[in-house]
Amino acid sequence: MDKDKKMKQIIFVVFTVVYIIISLVLIVNREISYLVESIIIYFAYLLYVYLEKKGRIFVRWFIVVPGLVNAIIHSFMGHYMRLYDTSLYFDKLLHIYGIFSFSLAAYSIIVGSPDISLNSKLWIFIAVSLCGIAIGTLFEIVEFTLDTVLKTQSQKGLLDTNLDLISDVIGALAAGLFAANTRTFYYNDNNGCNDNND
Repeated sequence: MDKDKKMKQIIFVVFTVVYIIISLVLIVNREISYLVESIIIYFAYLLYVYLEKKGRIFVRWFIVVPGLVNAIIHSFMGHYMRLYDTSLYFDKLLHIYGIFSFSLAAYSIIVGSPDISLNSKLWIFIAVSLCGIAIGTLFEIVEFTLDTVLKTQSQKGLLDTNLDLISDVIGALAAGLFAANTRTFYYNDNNGCNDNND
């Protein structure tokens, strides 16, 4: 048995035991909404395990671990220990760590998928959409910085910021669909993207 498979078996047992313990603690404390959330997280993990066993995706064990650690920290420290409510920095630090770990996992799933190549519509859609979402997020950070430093009023509150982000995602997905269905965005070995639409 190769190292990756052996490590994933150990990870499966440890993660399952930890989530059973977290679920029992949440049941004892009557935190039903957090219990449901924990069950959803565990079933998402089972879906990943199933898809990997079927050969649809592949992620190395050392990339899987940070995402699972993030889930445990979220459920146990964030909800059970109530650090989301009592700590000023916990949520922000977990966002940084979570996006770090899930970005690596998402990239690994994309490039490790047998269905994706540089010229597949799915790859082009994902790549363009994610670029657009990232740019939209950066725009919001620029607006926040301007509002904080220069006292402009670019952001009109939480609703405005959230609607901006939703609009950014819609625009990014539209760009992804457009790019995936336009030959200009298909890769060739000579100079990267094609420069015509034939």
